[in-house]
Amino acid sequence: MSIHMSKEQRELLGEKFNVVARGAGGIGELGENLPEDDASVLWGLVTCTIGSGTFARTKYVMIALSGGNCAPIRRMKANELKPEAGMVLGLDCVEFPAAHRADVNMDALLELLLKVCVSDDAKADVTASSIKKDLEEQARKAMMALRDRRESSVCEYNGPRTIVAMGKKISVEKVVAYVQQPTGPLNWVLIDAKGALIEAGAGSVHEMIDFFDPKEVSFGLLRMGFGSGQFKRNFFLFIHWSGESTAKMRRGSCNAEMPKCKKMLQPTQIDFYASDISDIDVEIIIKKVITYCRVDGDTNKGKDQFTLASFNEALHEDMKQLEEEFGLADMTNSAPDPDSDPSSLNVNEAVKAVRDPNNPYNWLLVQGKANVKPGGAAATAMQAVSRLKKLSDKEKKEPAAVAAEGFKLKKSSHPAVMADIASAKPELKKVETSDKSAPVIESDVKVEKSKRGSVMDAIKNLEKKD
Repeated sequence: MSIHMSKEQRELLGEKFNVVARGAGGIGELGENLPEDDASVLWGLVTCTIGSGTFARTKYVMIALSGGNCAPIRRMKANELKPEAGMVLGLDCVEFPAAHRADVNMDALLELLLKVCVSDDAKADVTASSIKKDLEEQARKAMMALRDRRESSVCEYNGPRTIVAMGKKISVEKVVAYVQQPTGPLNWVLIDAKGALIEAGAGSVHEMIDFFDPKEVSFGLLRMGFGSGQFKRNFFLFIHWSGESTAKMRRGSCNAEMPKCKKMLQPTQIDFYASDISDIDVEIIIKKVITYCRVDGDTNKGKDQFTLASFNEALHEDMKQLEEEFGLADMTNSAPDPDSDPSSLNVNEAVKAVRDPNNPYNWLLVQGKANVKPGGAAATAMQAVSRLKKLSDKEKKEPAAVAAEGFKLKKSSHPAVMADIASAKPELKKVETSDKSAPVIESDVKVEKSKRGSVMDAIKNLEKKD
């Protein structure tokens, strides 16, 4: 289940929480960073990649640490923020409840993931040992990547990385030219129906979807790269976004501008239409590219090359190009190391980094700020999620009851009927009818003792004689 929030709603929700810690060492490192006194209510996010290549599956797990030694009243107040913590970390998370630090370990996580993987695919060839091996390898590679990032000249700039947010005054034509370059510093651009720039960046699909408005129609150009250097292959997609909440008249008028906008973003090879955020996903788009290659005649070779790993390799190269083109590295000299003071991090950006396959961080811990109350600007969105979840649960258990939900008995306008109901001892009146459809029990029918017992005895005697 998913719900789209505006950027403002996400920011207001994020302001209710602080980042406590983050890292690349997976569940083991997260557990080590939990308070030893078990007196705090925290929520964690862990990215778990199971399998590899085309068959890799990513599961997001939300650690809900209730603080077994926390004072009851303080625990109750802190846990009131749990629904909002779930929205900040992501509604697609699998919940991992825990009361104590010792409960958060690899074995407990494996047990949870094994259930999830089997429920997703009963034929899935996964075991606890295979999942453990995958997670350990994921943590090893992520920690090496994080170490290399810190030791190398890779930019540690933590500010905005999109053109408009950085305050860059660049024409739409120039932005499109950047995207069209095979090794350009931008790999996506989004414009409105009038051809005005909405935003552009180098973070590919993960970054682009943040700027799709459910109440608007927009058009984009996306460069999907695979591999790096001389072996890099690019595909250019025309994106047509038509938000599901767009007013009908506006949708029609904006869609009529599609040919003009598409011409501004040419050349492209693949068209991609979406009206819901869940329709836009890296793996879905990779499958679209593979389908195009199959039609275009490049199948066997292409299938192996167009993987999530090769996409991440190209994305990393694009991000470096962005940093060099716009001088982001020069803006990090005076910036403090974010991991030395995690509370200074923007919660939404930190969550986004953990969910980004191109980023080495794979776990995060957040905590509600002191004296923050639940509800507020995002309360409407939360209530919608709650109603959808309750309805979904009822549909699974008692569909007939759900169908009748909302039905109310109304007061009868017949005065005689209402008078009988209102009386202390309403009398039932005999009504003559010729309807013979109901079963009738004759008055001379007698109910006798069942003879089943004697019949069974007779059968047994026959068996003995045989």
